[in-house]
Amino acid sequence: EDYSECKLMTEKSCIRTYSVREKKPLPFPLRWIHDEIADCWDGVDEGDSWESCGSAATHRFVSLNDSGKCSEVYLCKDDGKFVEFNRLCDRKDTCGNENRVCEKSRRQFHVLTTPVKVKRRYLLLECLEGMESLMLLRNSSMCSRGILKAPSLHFLGRTAAIRLTYPERLVDCGHVFGKNYLILSCADLCKKSLCPLKRLLRHNSCVGQYPDRIYTLMNRSALSFLLKRKEDHKVVYHSEVFVCANLRCVGFERVCDITDDCGDMSDEKNCLNHFKCKDSGELIFLSMVCDDNVDCMDYSDECNDRCNKQIISSLSIKVLAWFMGVQAMGYNVIILPKQISALANCKSVRTLFNTLFLLLINIGDLLTGVYVLIVVIHDAIYGQTYCTSQNDWLTSKSCSWIGILSTFSTCVSVMSMTVLSVNRFHVIQKDFTQARGITRKYVLKVVLMVSAMVVVSLVVAIGPLYDGFEDFFVNGLVYDVKNPLFIGTSNKVKLFEILRAYYGRIRSVSNNYPSWSGMRSLASDMFSNDYGGVWPQKLHFYGNDAVCLFKYLVTKKDPQGSFVWTILFFLSASMTAISVSYIGIWKFTIKSSGNLAVSANKKQIKARNNAMQRKIMLIIVSDVCCWVAFLVICLLHATEVLDASIWYPIFSLVLIPFTSVLNPLILNNVISDWVSKVFKKVRSHWILQSIVGMFSRMNGKVLADESVEMSANIKTTNTAEK
Repeated sequence: EDYSECKLMTEKSCIRTYSVREKKPLPFPLRWIHDEIADCWDGVDEGDSWESCGSAATHRFVSLNDSGKCSEVYLCKDDGKFVEFNRLCDRKDTCGNENRVCEKSRRQFHVLTTPVKVKRRYLLLECLEGMESLMLLRNSSMCSRGILKAPSLHFLGRTAAIRLTYPERLVDCGHVFGKNYLILSCADLCKKSLCPLKRLLRHNSCVGQYPDRIYTLMNRSALSFLLKRKEDHKVVYHSEVFVCANLRCVGFERVCDITDDCGDMSDEKNCLNHFKCKDSGELIFLSMVCDDNVDCMDYSDECNDRCNKQIISSLSIKVLAWFMGVQAMGYNVIILPKQISALANCKSVRTLFNTLFLLLINIGDLLTGVYVLIVVIHDAIYGQTYCTSQNDWLTSKSCSWIGILSTFSTCVSVMSMTVLSVNRFHVIQKDFTQARGITRKYVLKVVLMVSAMVVVSLVVAIGPLYDGFEDFFVNGLVYDVKNPLFIGTSNKVKLFEILRAYYGRIRSVSNNYPSWSGMRSLASDMFSNDYGGVWPQKLHFYGNDAVCLFKYLVTKKDPQGSFVWTILFFLSASMTAISVSYIGIWKFTIKSSGNLAVSANKKQIKARNNAMQRKIMLIIVSDVCCWVAFLVICLLHATEVLDASIWYPIFSLVLIPFTSVLNPLILNNVISDWVSKVFKKVRSHWILQSIVGMFSRMNGKVLADESVEMSANIKTTNTAEK
């Protein structure tokens, strides 16, 4: 029963046939069932009343507690054996290369476990040769020389001690391993660390190990032994041996190295440089905790009080997101009927065009508010449980749909603003002395334009989820949490290494990995197919973050980089077109400002036109400012100047929805009236007189055509205006 195969016991008991110590009923291993050997006196182990799972080569008996919980098993390569999930990746070779495959599924780090030794003296950390140029430690008082006794054990004729050059200040040993950790902690140079050396090295320790040991006295009272090794062509005697709780021994360099070298975890028990997974007991580096990469099967390295991982982790962002979502949706729902009514009452093509595209901006803002509300509602539903359910959320259809919603609303709004700005720049340079009525041909033209915008927006939003494009847009695969071979998300690099370790004959040419469908099929063949097989969920394009936003932040290594940069280029071009259009409008109004007073001779109509101009200008300017700032951050992230991924919730729930709250207020005269009051107050300041006058002239000129359309009796035939 010391073998791992025999540790799974049945619920039944029997008097064992070969028991010589006691004749009382005892539980017996599942491996004894139907093994054609009567291990129980009553033959119950060879009876028929046993639950089983699998079929043919994977048939196995299970305990009553596991009945009805049958699952697939890992198939050993070429030898016909299999390993159940509860024994897979347990660092014990049940078959072939099982552990080598498991190692590829975990993140591997190489650490320094042995200090540098120069002239029989160990140099630790900052005292290493070459560090003085960085730490200014050469010939300084920050490093001292001393002797570490291990631990104050005086052998007959010799003292077991280690000569050190060590830093005088205390060191954070959370990222120090092996012999480095042991020496620092036992020399009381670590912050909040205890010396792992707890058991004395006696003559009967390390049974079966170190046949060349040399016995001697310890503390002049107990029998112990020393070992010898060659250093600098000299024989050196030492006792650098750690005694495990099971009396097995390992070298100092294998203590506190995040690996169970003793077999009973005693070499890692008193170490504070690791994190222990809650359920499996697996050890990982402290740097792997709360780093957004799952390394424990139970997610305990990411789902704990320290990480506080939720869809929206910051309380301030939660409050702002609720405010933005409610305000954006509420204001746009109020303003939408007014815009529809205004569209129905349009009498001229120019009024129809302006009102229609303002309505599209209004619809885009409304959808943005809906997106924000859906995210914050799901954040409230998941709460603290989101961390353990994050893969369910990121691979869900709900996350995909709200990602589509957000992308669609963004595309519609940006294209509407661009078309509206360019059209106004085009109109201002034409002769608008005559009002044009609405014709069927013009309506059809506008409908086709709007339809094209909607189709393009849908293609951009839905395209990344098309199965035919999965090799470009799928970020990874997520397997069942009960499968210890695949922890967290498996990207192509990680999955390829696992497959190559298992099959041993897969090659990548020029970093071109096999397709996702091919890799899924190969991974499925590593397991049995008794209960539907092992198939993963796709971590889709919108599942790159908990808020399910379009993946604006990419780096050079992202496979979606070309697509994302195409969209960002489109956004940049749109912002440029909008800016150029309004600069052109401004310049044109300056040249023709003298004629505006003549053509706009109706104060009431002129005031109404100026108000509409202010509304459109404020909407355009506010959106451009937000998007330009966002595009600059995307560029800095792509060039790796900064890591903006932690700001994703702020972008998606605060910055982008900000204009969705502002725009309906502008259309409803709340913001425009406030701006008018500010302008009136500013007029009294002599420094800004010219600037205010410029905008006033601009407001009158841009919508002079609307003045003509609203008042049929206004006729301006001045040739200078043309």
